[in-house]
Amino acid sequence: MKHFMQVLSLFCALSLAVPAFASEINASAGESGAKFLKIPVGARASGMGEAFSALATGGEATYWNPAGLAFHTSSSVTLSHYEWFQDIRYDYLGFSHPLSRNMHVGFFGGGLYTAGIEGRGATYNSPINEFSAGDYVLGATLAQKLGNMVAIGVTIKGIYQSIDEYSATGFAADVGLTYRPARHLKLALTAQHLGPEMKFEAESQALPMTIRAGAAYEMLNQNLLLAADMEIPNDNNVRIYGGMEFWIQHMIALRAGYKYKTEGTDALGDDTGYTAGAGFRVGTIHLDYAFVPYGNLGETHRFSLAFHFGNVPSVSPSPTPVNPTPVVNQPPAVPPPVVVEKKTPLPVPPAEDKLQAEEEQAATELYKAGKFQYQNEQFDAAQELFERILDEYPSSSKTDEALYMIGQCYFERGDYQMAMRYFERVIQDTRETDMDPDGQLMIGYCYYFQQNYNAAKEAFQAVIDRYPNSQPVVGGEATHWIQKCERYLR
Repeated sequence: MKHFMQVLSLFCALSLAVPAFASEINASAGESGAKFLKIPVGARASGMGEAFSALATGGEATYWNPAGLAFHTSSSVTLSHYEWFQDIRYDYLGFSHPLSRNMHVGFFGGGLYTAGIEGRGATYNSPINEFSAGDYVLGATLAQKLGNMVAIGVTIKGIYQSIDEYSATGFAADVGLTYRPARHLKLALTAQHLGPEMKFEAESQALPMTIRAGAAYEMLNQNLLLAADMEIPNDNNVRIYGGMEFWIQHMIALRAGYKYKTEGTDALGDDTGYTAGAGFRVGTIHLDYAFVPYGNLGETHRFSLAFHFGNVPSVSPSPTPVNPTPVVNQPPAVPPPVVVEKKTPLPVPPAEDKLQAEEEQAATELYKAGKFQYQNEQFDAAQELFERILDEYPSSSKTDEALYMIGQCYFERGDYQMAMRYFERVIQDTRETDMDPDGQLMIGYCYYFQQNYNAAKEAFQAVIDRYPNSQPVVGGEATHWIQKCERYLR
């Protein structure tokens, strides 16, 4: 609640600040070039009024905030297509991939283009030819996590503009910072389009450099999301953006936003500033739509499609040790979470059979819902569902699985100390289950990723000693990771 009140106060402060920024047209309005760089990427962001600098992850982060790339937990591809007014179109393709649990890389390309423009002579009486125009950007992003709460990122991009037989080239950079002080709160600060002037024939223009700060807060089990951004451009007055997103069954999203007007936009009419959108999520495929009116100029429709695939690599790149021991036929770096469904409930008196059956069914439904959220990389929502099993149905057969999956949620977020606490609880349960060797194996992983190779080796050896017939031993995972530890201990 404390963080929610902080964000609510931010919304109020931004709203009160609007009149001060709307008093007059900025003297620098229209003086910068390469304006297409300011076109927002992603239908989700557009539907939320472009309040997105604290929310961007995956391919969209290559535009909004390079640091946001570090908070993504898988590879992703994002495609955006905008139907602009006057037959102008805009397309953007973004790709992100984790190099390790803390470092991510992204690549992107975008273009604003149109064709069939009539060329006229000095008298403007009749067209003498037709030509096309296009603005394009191509670049790469690198993001690094600094602990569990902070990430930084940088983007380098090349710019190309053309109209008829004339063209111009340039380059720019973005830098970003994302800070997550609490579980449901994110803050962001970015500087975009930093670079030298672009020269188009005899005229040079500065790039549309922008400073942007944002905040986002999740509530209602991640079903409701509030976001706000403040933008300080070099060619206009300060702008304020606000948006919200509400998820229904974690599959359908409804979005709305508002971009606060400044003096100079009134000529477009009253139907400006408001945005709306919707999203659909099926497994790892996300489809988004946004409607953005521009008053007298017309309306724009924006579509985005995102694919998420793969897992974060389990081992951060490290210097190659001296005389490394080759390992033949290595198993995958990190096995997927092992979930065992065959635990037998404790016997209960016949009079309690019906009540326990109902509790068991409720716990099973919560577990399925948690697994769905986990598979969609919604680790906070997944963890809350698994914690409900422990709080509401502590006697169910799903408690060990819930403990294990809570540990996995912490593990995926890089909080290895908390993850180990839950994996240890799995092992310490008085009931011996098939989850025990997997919990012990995960403790080894947690030590390994903290570069405590002695403790990691002992943990992996404990898997072999205590559970010699388990899958981590029979499949060779424990032995493989012991060998990796020994390579760094020489």
